[in-house]
Amino acid sequence: MSVTRSLRCIGLAAATLAGSVAFARTGATGVTGAAGADAAYPSRPITMVVPQAPGGGVDLLARLVMHRLASALGQPVVIENRAGAGGLIGTRYVARAASDGYTLLLTSPSHNINAVLHQKAGYDALGDFTPVALLARGPFVLVAHPDFEAKSTAELIALARKNPGGIAYGSVGAGSFNHLLGEMFNAAAQVKLQHVPYKGSAQAASAVVGGQIPLSFNSLPGALPFIRAGRLRALGVTTPGVSRLAPDIPPLSSVLPGYEGTTWYGILAPAGLPQPIVDRLSGQIARLLQEPGMEQSMVQLGAQMSYANPQDFGDLLAAQTILWRQVIEDANVTPAD
Repeated sequence: MSVTRSLRCIGLAAATLAGSVAFARTGATGVTGAAGADAAYPSRPITMVVPQAPGGGVDLLARLVMHRLASALGQPVVIENRAGAGGLIGTRYVARAASDGYTLLLTSPSHNINAVLHQKAGYDALGDFTPVALLARGPFVLVAHPDFEAKSTAELIALARKNPGGIAYGSVGAGSFNHLLGEMFNAAAQVKLQHVPYKGSAQAASAVVGGQIPLSFNSLPGALPFIRAGRLRALGVTTPGVSRLAPDIPPLSSVLPGYEGTTWYGILAPAGLPQPIVDRLSGQIARLLQEPGMEQSMVQLGAQMSYANPQDFGDLLAAQTILWRQVIEDANVTPAD
């Protein structure tokens, strides 16, 4: 099976499964048995591990949600940043922690990507964790330097087909989420954009703004100030439809049907977490997401509130593992040294 065909098949299958997840706000729908939760839980502070440095998207979302969760549970929730190795260090730590509800992980697609990309990741993305709740999703955007010849996604595809390997796009490193968005684009559009890795999002964005490379996939919140100032041109968002965060930017799927590369944010616990504790945590999260001002606060962080209960979040994780394994294998992606 060709790279393009296999990627399209697996991408559509994963998108279909993910689309069946209850991403809309559902309150406590699907959360059962919370009334029977152990009355002693929690009896001491809870640690929420963020596998990123302070100030990143996952960290900011954790800090938005966790003080509300602390209030709901009656115990402090302490954010612990365990950054390093692209998220591997913090994720491994939680995978090996006691399954008692006092150590949780707030993570994103790197959770599945790293487990596939690294032969010695040190954890199984599905088997070593208990899904608790999906919190939100967020769009990325394909941006170009304003002077770049292609002014739309369709023009980019036409130009790239005439010049295979001659158009570069930047990312924050080999195997990163935005690198794989580019590989998905290559397969879906049947083109070959040349990947150029940088050491961080600021460097990748600066390279496009400065004209060193013509393209990059960026988080929408990070790119919007440059787009609004005319220093970057938005070609399309990676959501399956128009994003509420930037309704004037067309989705890439309007030119490449089935293309989707939306980031997500969710809470996991070590495998084997007792069901009453899972239910209590998930139920409280569902309720706090309904609190006044929460949706607008998430929008300010560049995320759209999208609760899913443990079962549906688990289905999403399974689909993500299938999708990223196929993208990585078909594009022959290897991790950076």
